[in-house]
Amino acid sequence: MGFTRLLFSFVLSAASATAAIDFSPTVLESEEQGFLYRSVTLKRDGGTATFFAPLGWSIRGDRSALKMAPPKKDFAEAIIRASPLVVQTFDEATLAALGEIALAAAPPTSQSVQLVGRTENVVAFGNKSSVEFVLSYQMFGRLFKQSLLFVNPGELPLVFQLMAPAADFDALSQTFHRSISSWQLVTEEAAPSQTKS
Repeated sequence: MGFTRLLFSFVLSAASATAAIDFSPTVLESEEQGFLYRSVTLKRDGGTATFFAPLGWSIRGDRSALKMAPPKKDFAEAIIRASPLVVQTFDEATLAALGEIALAAAPPTSQSVQLVGRTENVVAFGNKSSVEFVLSYQMFGRLFKQSLLFVNPGELPLVFQLMAPAADFDALSQTFHRSISSWQLVTEEAAPSQTKS
């Protein structure tokens, strides 16, 4: 599948894909054995999606995307949204096209954009495959990094995106990965159960 065709399908089906989940969050804080947890619940067709958010990060969302930001870190933000692109296998042609989509996601004012990393299955989503692209770019006279992780957990494909100054990126990426590794899709018939880590 070529990049043009892949990008066309990505844009064309955006409305139907984002309609499957509402990213307006319900946040519940709880304490267990001296540890504080923040559980985020999102409504979706046929049930909910749940995960544990990083402590201290701000959380806001609407029907199209959930946004989180770490405290005291300028220009850093994480975004979770539904992906209109459903990928069953990450063959080389699809990976190349996804890499081009990742490069195109750099901010319009960025310069010297480069793809600096590609890692498959960096976050465990059960038996679902995932791939994360990392790019670097210059903006506001500073070096930034941005990652886009494409995954198809169950019937709902998702994109997990993180952008931050390069000096903060690695630590924030580890925190973000730990958070989204708790992501679960829960059907209306099943009660949510998460393993805190």
